[in-house]
Amino acid sequence: GETIVAVVGVANKEEDYDHQDELQLSLLMNNVWKVADRGKAMTELAELSARMQHYIESSDVIIFAFDLTQAKVKATWCGDNIQRILGYTVEDVMNTNWWRKNRHGEEGISLGQILREYDLETNDFEQDYRFHHKKDRHDVWINERIRILRDAQGNPIEAISAWTDITVRKQIEASAAESAAQLEAALSSMSDAVIISDEKGNYTHFNEAFATFHKFNSKEECGLHLFEWSKFIEVRTLDGELLQAKDWLVNRVLRGESKSNEEYVLCRLDTEETWFGSYT
Repeated sequence: GETIVAVVGVANKEEDYDHQDELQLSLLMNNVWKVADRGKAMTELAELSARMQHYIESSDVIIFAFDLTQAKVKATWCGDNIQRILGYTVEDVMNTNWWRKNRHGEEGISLGQILREYDLETNDFEQDYRFHHKKDRHDVWINERIRILRDAQGNPIEAISAWTDITVRKQIEASAAESAAQLEAALSSMSDAVIISDEKGNYTHFNEAFATFHKFNSKEECGLHLFEWSKFIEVRTLDGELLQAKDWLVNRVLRGESKSNEEYVLCRLDTEETWFGSYT
């Protein structure tokens, strides 16, 4: 049903109300409705503000606002979730040189330097760097995305910065790079020609011996995809049957076949050099 938002009572005359009284009462009611609407709007605004504060506090992204109208860049606002993520309070952030004192070494580019040295056609800037946690000064990898706001004349007036903790991602990338380096070292130490392919036939890893065996001068000359090799190499069975690329051993294995010690006759199409190869 309907909800009562205001009650207005009028009783200030002994005689009947005339048209002028009705007009005044109508104006009064209009003002009452405005006050009621304003109160409703204020309540909704307070509820929205509370929800936004909750979102900010529970978010893994730290939001900053900076004033760019003064000679020195000044932080004007910071999300409370910075204490949960990095250990600092909002008051810490507002202190002069907070960012410079707590970044890792000389990593990261300050807002002032970005404005002085970079031509931001899109008003966006992104960077990764390490930042010290307040508690024990351990490093946290930060991805920072900055948006520059300008006035009608194009002058920078405010910057919004969003920080995301990407430490886990960086650790995974470092581990993957280390594993790739170890695999590359293992492949390089092997005298046999070795290739590693993904499920689509893309050669993800192969060693120098593989390139040499197939008469290439270097790994860089090798095609990365199986079907590119048909431009350079012809493959036949020992009986002389010419094989299409789809019937080469790697593609057959990718289709689920299991083969060992398959022998073929290979020929370079550019030099007509021929040799035998055994594949497993």
